[in-house]
Amino acid sequence: TPGKSMTLTSQRMTDVSLVDDATSQRYSVLKDETGKYMASPLNSTGESLYLNTSKDMAAVVWFKFPAPPADSKTVSIHVTEVGPFDGVALKR
Repeated sequence: TPGKSMTLTSQRMTDVSLVDDATSQRYSVLKDETGKYMASPLNSTGESLYLNTSKDMAAVVWFKFPAPPADSKTVSIHVTEVGPFDGVALKR
């Protein structure tokens, strides 16, 4: 339903990944020195995304991954509850 509020708290960080398209190497979201995922917005446990928005509205989230090899041209970002972003060009 347009305009209906949507809360997404079930997207665990362990289900988010970046894949080097050339090698199929999968990378997980990085953690900082205290063990917290380097992503936002996270729920109070820091293990899942926390979004509260309307289904017809855009939301901004970010994830930090290890850098793929320097010769990688594209990557795919997999967010289980959202879907993949395939063939994202890398710019260095």
